[in-house]
Amino acid sequence: MAGAQDYYNHVGDFRNGSATATDALPSCVGDAVKHNYSTTLYVAEASRVVDAHAAASAAKPLFMYLAFQSVHNPYDVPPPSIVDVNATFPAVVEYDRRIYAGMVKALDLAVDAVVSAWKRAGLWGDTVLIFTTDNGGIEFGNNYPLRGAKVHVWEGGVRVPALVRWPGTVKAGSTSGEIT
Repeated sequence: MAGAQDYYNHVGDFRNGSATATDALPSCVGDAVKHNYSTTLYVAEASRVVDAHAAASAAKPLFMYLAFQSVHNPYDVPPPSIVDVNATFPAVVEYDRRIYAGMVKALDLAVDAVVSAWKRAGLWGDTVLIFTTDNGGIEFGNNYPLRGAKVHVWEGGVRVPALVRWPGTVKAGSTSGEIT
């Protein structure tokens, strides 16, 4: 799925392993794709892949590259069943920033759900997790104290947070300022 697509009406490039289909949807969504928040669809498909792998060949490694659409424009408010932005972020006065905060919260919950799928499948113990982004925030994001945003070459556009979980290799709670 390309960025900048509506989170609810999934048209265009929403592929699942197909180099030719431009409107092929993941099998987990069935016929009821309309009005399903894309973050939820990504979780469902990732969980399905993990479960299928665990059932068929748990002894073999599984590589999963999961690039969520969140948080990217258009800024579509998550459904209240995921996060009620008004109840969760009442102190955020500007409604667009409240939507953005809700989208970040929905992403956080989605990552937790995918990690839970790996744990349920018994694959979490030796799983390497890398969580990062491709650029700094833009519009309703906040890169402070860094200067710039997504479209700039200043630190706010190119320096991004990342998390690596690698049992036996990366010590829990460690930090690094290195770029390698």
